[in-house]
Amino acid sequence: VYRREERERRRRFLFGAAAMSVCGALLSAIQLLPERELLRMGERAAIGYGYFSAYSFPSWNVLTFVFPYFFGGAWLPYGNIPYWGKWTIDETCGYFGLMALLLALVALFGARRRSPASFWGWAAAVSLALALGRYLPFGLNRVLYGLPVYNLFRAPGRHMYEFTYSLAMLGGLGLSYIARSAPEASKRAARRGVILFGAIVVMTIFLYRFLIPYLPVGDAPRVDAANALTNPEAWVPVTVAILSLGAFWIFWRQRNSYVGALMVVVVFTDLALFSLVYNWMWREHMSALNERLQDPPAVQFIKSREGDLNSFRVVSYYALFGYKYDELNSPNVSITRGLQSVNGYDLLRLNRQGAVAGDMGGAGEISDTSVFGPDHQGLNLLNVKYALRSADQGRTVDVEGVHFNAELLGLNLTPGSGAEAPLAGSMASELAIVSTMTNSTQVPDESPVARIRLRTRDGPVIELELRAGRDTAEWAYDRKDVRAAVKHRRAKVVESVPAEGFSANRYLARLQFERAEIVGIKFEYLAADASVLILRASLLDPTTGAVTTLSPTQFQAARWRKLATFGEVEVYENLKALPRAWFVRRAEIGPSAEVLETIKTGRMKDGTTFDPAETVLIENGGFGDRE
Repeated sequence: VYRREERERRRRFLFGAAAMSVCGALLSAIQLLPERELLRMGERAAIGYGYFSAYSFPSWNVLTFVFPYFFGGAWLPYGNIPYWGKWTIDETCGYFGLMALLLALVALFGARRRSPASFWGWAAAVSLALALGRYLPFGLNRVLYGLPVYNLFRAPGRHMYEFTYSLAMLGGLGLSYIARSAPEASKRAARRGVILFGAIVVMTIFLYRFLIPYLPVGDAPRVDAANALTNPEAWVPVTVAILSLGAFWIFWRQRNSYVGALMVVVVFTDLALFSLVYNWMWREHMSALNERLQDPPAVQFIKSREGDLNSFRVVSYYALFGYKYDELNSPNVSITRGLQSVNGYDLLRLNRQGAVAGDMGGAGEISDTSVFGPDHQGLNLLNVKYALRSADQGRTVDVEGVHFNAELLGLNLTPGSGAEAPLAGSMASELAIVSTMTNSTQVPDESPVARIRLRTRDGPVIELELRAGRDTAEWAYDRKDVRAAVKHRRAKVVESVPAEGFSANRYLARLQFERAEIVGIKFEYLAADASVLILRASLLDPTTGAVTTLSPTQFQAARWRKLATFGEVEVYENLKALPRAWFVRRAEIGPSAEVLETIKTGRMKDGTTFDPAETVLIENGGFGDRE
């Protein structure tokens, strides 16, 4: 009878759980189905392995479960150790408190088969393994990348959410086990938990003091005092560990609410000390928040010119996300100021909208600066009336004796793409380019990857080629696995940026030609795959010593009118901006790629001028397609 009743209870439970799951799925479908459709039309329809595995939890970071600032990074008013570990502390943080660790060990040692503690123990182990991401052995993360749906999510380190939750559940189960069991019954689990906890703390102290000089370093250098036991990063968690052991021992002996309150105080103090010094970036962003959200001069100027702030949009151009963030009215603060921006930190942006807005990326950065050119209709169609950009002010940098504009060009050339810049007219006989390639290990040596057309005052066009190996090369050339597979030689390295365990390189090309007055320059990508990033470019005239640096934007008087300069921010008005909605006289239907090309070039297929005020373009292909 007992077994029959037990089976009946299990059937009712399974039926109830299944019914609840079906109802939950149906209720969620109203959001999940449109989201699935949206994902197929945006950047997250598929992501590369590098993007998928970014912000993996480094295996050595398990030491931060005991010393949360083992690798530095605490925000202290004095003597803080800068973070020197892999990735960033805000993306690879999984601290849950030392008391929780002690109680979790007790729960696991006292657990029976099929108990909740066993379940949460496995949940913690699986979530920690998933958080390791690219640091998993035997290429297991590559296997995970092959799983449908799962391979659409990035930042494996965020599995720390499940891991810390599992440890919190285990800690609660451990406390319940001690509170409900007789001292003799729980003695074995408590003793084993305390011994293992103490061993873990002692081992962490030893590793902190003696092993730190031999551990791999991230992007930031490691200071000499990083392993001193007098650092708060070391003695604070050691003190908390001692307090945790003391409070646990008293509770195991006394088992009353007063001692339970003492354990709560220890846990709260531990987590409060951790959080109060966590992530100085948040403190910096939150300091003087109201003042930062006030309208900067450029925004005040735009508002003073407009009566209806809902009748137009603005665009902010920045070569580096976060640079002059407030002054440039960057997208995440624009909405609080009442200005509608086409930028945005939006990883669900539609591919078509991003392509029309200058191949805008997830952080709102514009990579195709031809969107500001005289023919591109993208910003006109998007109702952009004002543009804010950082003022050049003639700043230059010297690279191998060549002067370049201090602001990076950021021209990302991919198969079938190009970029063009008109010039006022500069005598030159040499073109210097700083560039780098991505996903290009398969590109053979001496292969032309880009064609450069120099338009002269007299009419002839000078053609040059940017070649793999001779002029540019793979950005990750110095990474061991890349160097073993790359099929072109390494070009002349002139700039290097620290990456994870290697240097990301930028290369210099100096292309000579017959001296002429150059009035325009055009880049065309030639390779069938990979991409090349043009970072800097200058025209040189050795005869006179003159240098013409190329700026990342080509604002034309016929389209853009400079209105004002406020410090390092310039404000331009788009003289061809269109309203939010209007009537047209005719419609043209064509493939998606043809429509996009028409918007970018301002030319119809038959060569006539495309006027968006008169003609609407209708795609007959898929909306999410770039093809």
